[in-house]
Amino acid sequence: MIEKLITKIDEADLHQLVNEKTREGRFIEYKRLIDEDTQEICADISSFANTNGGDLVYGIADVDGAADELIGIPKPIDQQIQRIENTIKRNIFPRIPQPQFQSIELVNGNVALIVRINKSWIGPHSVQSKSGNSYRMYGRTSSGKFLFDESEIRRAYRMAEGGREQIRSWVNRRIELLVENKGEMPTQLSPRLAIHLVPASAYVTESRIDAKSLMDTFAHFRPNQSGNRDYRINLDGFIVYCQTNHEDPRISGYSQFYTNGCIEIVDARFFGMRAENAIASIWFENQILALATESLNGLKQLGINTPIYLFTSMIDANGIRMAFNNPLNENEHGIDRNPLVLPEIILESYDIDLGTALRPVFDSTWNACGYIRSFNYNESGERTVDKHGKRINSDR
Repeated sequence: MIEKLITKIDEADLHQLVNEKTREGRFIEYKRLIDEDTQEICADISSFANTNGGDLVYGIADVDGAADELIGIPKPIDQQIQRIENTIKRNIFPRIPQPQFQSIELVNGNVALIVRINKSWIGPHSVQSKSGNSYRMYGRTSSGKFLFDESEIRRAYRMAEGGREQIRSWVNRRIELLVENKGEMPTQLSPRLAIHLVPASAYVTESRIDAKSLMDTFAHFRPNQSGNRDYRINLDGFIVYCQTNHEDPRISGYSQFYTNGCIEIVDARFFGMRAENAIASIWFENQILALATESLNGLKQLGINTPIYLFTSMIDANGIRMAFNNPLNENEHGIDRNPLVLPEIILESYDIDLGTALRPVFDSTWNACGYIRSFNYNESGERTVDKHGKRINSDR
């Protein structure tokens, strides 16, 4: 992989690869032209995703695996990028996180194209055959791309599932501690809502974020909109917390930012009570969307790769109802369990529409109160409330 941000790579960097006869291997591969064979494109890209990521460089000719000449490929390049994107979407399963594309204008009038593929944490990924009846799985070594055999396929699946189970185990333990009010900073108010964001890489890499970077990124974060706000560095990373008000020093919420990229948000002011024991649904959903958006922006700024798992749960919410004017719903009732654990969401890209992605969380919250779905979406699944709480097109 070229040791630069992809947006900073220029023609001089590519000439350096040629001048130094840099060899293909685990992290880089050269292609004189963009393959017409869709299987080859998918094999190359999935091999990086299944291993440790890397750069696929189109426009460099190689001799026996060593970069030999920077030639480039003819313009225009946009259609070629679109073809690569469509090819991998149709033929790699499960779908890999979106690669980065960078085209570089060359002095000879051609263009070089770099496709940067991050290591995938939601694999392993297989390539569908042209017939659609079989799949192949690829990885990489220092010698380049290779086809997995049966034992390597089994090992890849075991490792992937082990990573996912480790993430779920950590979140379940955090929820258990919150039920006992033994979180990072015990809150004296109930009910509480907890949001956990866990990068898929958190438990399979030793890299850590230093506390200062966490503080610089999240110092202005607010776990809720009430009371006094303060923050401090702690053993786990960096924490922001709120007190109810000047006269009431009780903790109403906190956000813990861990050095491995995980985030725990706990808030006892999250329900936006319109009436006693009732959730103000629009305010409630919009606050979750706002905090998730701010958290993801921070993780992106810190260079944390997707996918990111998002978990939502409610603590001590027994009996809480949905504040919704629907007298025809005879089955409306309060939440009947503690904790209430809502569906986990996998965010595969920072460009994902959170309103769409989090709909299962909101639907399940309404289900827990006796409703068939969130009525802040229409029958087509489109959100009918803007970020300011204003009702837009609705067919509820």
